[in-house]
Amino acid sequence: MTVAKNSEPALSTTSVHDFYFETPLYSPIDLDSIEGDIYSGTVDGFSSIDNRDTTYSINMKSNGEHWNYYDNIISIRLRDKRTDSGDLFFFLYVSDDDRRVVKIGQAPSLATIQFADIAKKYKDVLGKQDISMLKRAIGLAAHGTGIGSFVYLRRILESLIWETYNAHKDALVVSEQDFKAERTKDKIKILKRYLPASMSKMTPLYGILSKGIHELDEKECLAYFDTMKLAIELILRQKIQQKQEQDEEAETIRRLREATQQLAQKDGKND
Repeated sequence: MTVAKNSEPALSTTSVHDFYFETPLYSPIDLDSIEGDIYSGTVDGFSSIDNRDTTYSINMKSNGEHWNYYDNIISIRLRDKRTDSGDLFFFLYVSDDDRRVVKIGQAPSLATIQFADIAKKYKDVLGKQDISMLKRAIGLAAHGTGIGSFVYLRRILESLIWETYNAHKDALVVSEQDFKAERTKDKIKILKRYLPASMSKMTPLYGILSKGIHELDEKECLAYFDTMKLAIELILRQKIQQKQEQDEEAETIRRLREATQQLAQKDGKND
């Protein structure tokens, strides 16, 4: 078996977590780029069974019976250390020629693992439709459909932009018709004060997604998928932080008003 060279150079480094929980099947990874040991030790990840983050032990043995190493095929079992169960299984092909490793099978699927994680992480900042689109993007990428995955990622980005516009349009001096006519990067500039900071720095994101849909082939889109998904998730994480700060501010103001009223009532009684 020969691993095809990927037209896009591998990322400079890949963590053990990213290898097992983020990398789609059949995506070659340079062994030298992996930070850590993918064959032993531990790795933190999300349990789709218990719906929580946990730590897994990494073991190359299959059910403790024998070493599974044949013709460069290695089987890996990840076991939840908290419950000593909840096993995840992976089959890896390791190329001696170019020192690359490829996930050629896993159970549960990458999509199953990530779907549960996504629903938990982003339920407060994404509607059901957007969560569904993110799941579809991940599912398509996991099954080798790069262009389709880009379509859904772009829709999520567009949804975030329009959601922000609709929430603040009364404070903006741009009509909906004029806003719709703007290019995406200009829409982001208009909404800059209301969007997560990372979104303003990632204006190329929409262009890359559009280029992928109209000009790139499936393999090229898959090569960039992890980067595109990471960019979307970074924006969402900052949106979560933004919402938490807004909620904390609102709660603090409420408590200050409550304290002010209580003190005013106390002063009135003393009078």
